[in-house]
Amino acid sequence: MKMRNGNTTDFVHAVQLGIWGFDLSSEGPINKKSGSSYLFNYRYSYSGLADKISGSDEGLNYQDLAFKINLPTKKLGTFTFWGIGLLDKIIQRPEDDPKQWETSMERQEQKADFQKGAIGMAHTLSWNDNTYLRSNIGITFSGTKAENHIYDNELNRIPVAFATKHETNLQINTFINKRFNAFHTNRTGISYTGIFYDLNFNISPNIGLSYPMECYAYGEGQNNVLYIYSNLTNKLKMNVGIGTQYIDLLRIFFVRKRYGQRRILLNCLKY
Repeated sequence: MKMRNGNTTDFVHAVQLGIWGFDLSSEGPINKKSGSSYLFNYRYSYSGLADKISGSDEGLNYQDLAFKINLPTKKLGTFTFWGIGLLDKIIQRPEDDPKQWETSMERQEQKADFQKGAIGMAHTLSWNDNTYLRSNIGITFSGTKAENHIYDNELNRIPVAFATKHETNLQINTFINKRFNAFHTNRTGISYTGIFYDLNFNISPNIGLSYPMECYAYGEGQNNVLYIYSNLTNKLKMNVGIGTQYIDLLRIFFVRKRYGQRRILLNCLKY
């Protein structure tokens, strides 16, 4: 993910009003001498604001945030911190009068929550005009929670569906970039990727008859990949590594070796 740096000389603030919500943003220097800066943006929905005022929680509600902080130093390189995230919620309830219900859908109460986010840090250290070291770490998260209830004629609230899913990705990599001449630049590094997840899915086999919920899917797992890569020449790139995977549902653990090679015969032909 790439985000521009904030303004290094002047402060800029803005408030925008749109069709669905309002937007707040700000950017400016942290230290003008060093060239450090920040960038910030936040959005919030009108429906969410109306819910806060009225005390209701029904309808669509969303908000998101993004930021970036850039901190160059004289001897230790440049440090960059960034993040982006969102929270969404939607709630739909049936009419208060059961006499207006004609189908099973009109008896249902539906709720859904969504969370997504990413946060990371990067560091770049220049050793000379032709060589630099760059390191990155990033974490992404995605979460979903959904639940359905159905009301009978006596307004008893009966659960008929419930589901959750969470996934977290972790990425860490570092590489050295060395320019030897106009014809060859070498990039050699190491990279790790980890994926971790869990899920839980329950539903009533017959919503209309209000049967108890049954578990259709449940489990957790992870996938890990570690590899070393290098472009030996401008026309040859090689990857060597190892990968692991664990599937809780099947109680299985895998270990795999990885080797990859890409050769460029012409600028338009790769294999």
